[in-house]
Amino acid sequence: MRQTTAWVLVILWMAFIFYFSHQPGTESSDLSGSVMQWILAILPFGLEESEAFHFLVRKGAHVFVYFVLAILVMNAVRFHTEKMLTRIGIGLLLSLLYAASDEYHQTFIEGRAGQVSDVFIDSIGIMLGISVFVLWHRKRVSNN
Repeated sequence: MRQTTAWVLVILWMAFIFYFSHQPGTESSDLSGSVMQWILAILPFGLEESEAFHFLVRKGAHVFVYFVLAILVMNAVRFHTEKMLTRIGIGLLLSLLYAASDEYHQTFIEGRAGQVSDVFIDSIGIMLGISVFVLWHRKRVSNN
């Protein structure tokens, strides 16, 4: 993968996050409700629709999108430095700054509220994404 392609993927994923964050609260809630219904329909065991499950779906989406963002950022940053610790620092900083800016952006959207707690939830996905990237990179290097 080329450096330009790697950064374009980062920007496209950020745009994807921005698009969903820009939805008014009712649209966002309807979307997560639809995802919840889909999950309930495919589970092989019975779960009831509940506010708690809806909450988990919404927060799980945060973890997932920032997991992907962190992997994409780490992939793009690898073109700029050989030192893994520097890559981790830059990947963590860029991903966290985007998470914080995304929550701030939501303060301007009807029915939405930027929440510091969501940045902490996003950071779980970020740390998981960075960890997966580091493990993948170590395995790849050890196989060469």
